[in-house]
Amino acid sequence: MRTYLLLLFLTFRLYLTAQPFFLYPGDTNNDGVCNYLDLIPVGLAYGDQGPRRPLPANDWLPVPFQPWTGPLPPLPASELDRAFANAYTHQGTSGLDTVNANDVLILQQHYGEVQSPSAPSFPPPTDYLALLPEFPVTPPPAIRIRFSADTVDVLDTFYAHIEFTGTDTPDPAYQGVMAIGLRLKYASINVEDMPPRILFDTLSTDLMGLGATYEQAVSDRSPLPGKDTLELAVSGYRNPAFLTDRPVAAVEYIVDLIIRSNAADTVYKPFWIEFVDVVLVDTLERRITGVLAHSDTVVLRQIITSAGEPEWQQGIRLFPNPARDHFTVSAPYGLLLDRVVLFDARGRELRRWKGPLPGEKMGLEGLSQGWYNVEISTERGVLWRKLTLL
Repeated sequence: MRTYLLLLFLTFRLYLTAQPFFLYPGDTNNDGVCNYLDLIPVGLAYGDQGPRRPLPANDWLPVPFQPWTGPLPPLPASELDRAFANAYTHQGTSGLDTVNANDVLILQQHYGEVQSPSAPSFPPPTDYLALLPEFPVTPPPAIRIRFSADTVDVLDTFYAHIEFTGTDTPDPAYQGVMAIGLRLKYASINVEDMPPRILFDTLSTDLMGLGATYEQAVSDRSPLPGKDTLELAVSGYRNPAFLTDRPVAAVEYIVDLIIRSNAADTVYKPFWIEFVDVVLVDTLERRITGVLAHSDTVVLRQIITSAGEPEWQQGIRLFPNPARDHFTVSAPYGLLLDRVVLFDARGRELRRWKGPLPGEKMGLEGLSQGWYNVEISTERGVLWRKLTLL
């Protein structure tokens, strides 16, 4: 680190004779944070080449760079668009660096990082989206969410398909959409045992994507969005990838073992995704306005025999819970246990104990931390309990 800081200081001294510029690797739009919106400049400047920066490190620190020139329109935001690539990769020919899909790896690495107030970039961070000119389109394109099923049961897997719907506008200035950025929110209460997964179209050769959930930023990094938030962006390679109807991405959810609700007798629970922010940008670096956003609803269903839990079930408990290396099942006096089966959150059987005695230790060696579901079969019937492993 000392060597890097010394090189940074010496490089800064050299830049004083010219015009010093500093940016954070990953904050391609220089808005102060590395997130899904930083994929948009990658798409806008894709294929650009320019001088490589003098310091090769990709740490989250302000690094000097030399502004590039390029074919992008002369907008305030474009100054960094043309220059950001030499803060990341060092590939290319004839000593040039090239903006390419490898730059997305740096966005994954630094996702969620925020510029330090004591060491900001230069030029200072700005509201990137506010710099983009607005381009109203009539009729406007749309973003829709369509669920893979109308109703799903506990432990089922379902998908939220995010789709772009084109427009037949007669405006000759409209040339399609290059990049789409979305921030989405949902109620996580009944889909929290397993984190959602963002799935991009890996078969298309004209798209690149970047997404983050509360547990994963494509390459497992924090800080990340909140537990009820998704962030994702999809961009073409400097081309209007979204001109006609086509998929954007999909989100995979798994329903929890138990549907939780405010009412004890409720067995159906609606689930939907809300649009918090929708950003559409074209190849001329214009933000398309008036975009329609439509969301779907799926019903999470649990079939139960009664609104409440029978008295004999209320006396069955797991102890200790949370557990570390074992757990036991306590039961009312005289109630015999036929079997106890341990499942992971995806419904896969992991362990089985036949006829255990109440209080008998059941080992958890070799299992990862997290949520597990326990099926308990007795002479009176079958019930489920949730176990936390620390």
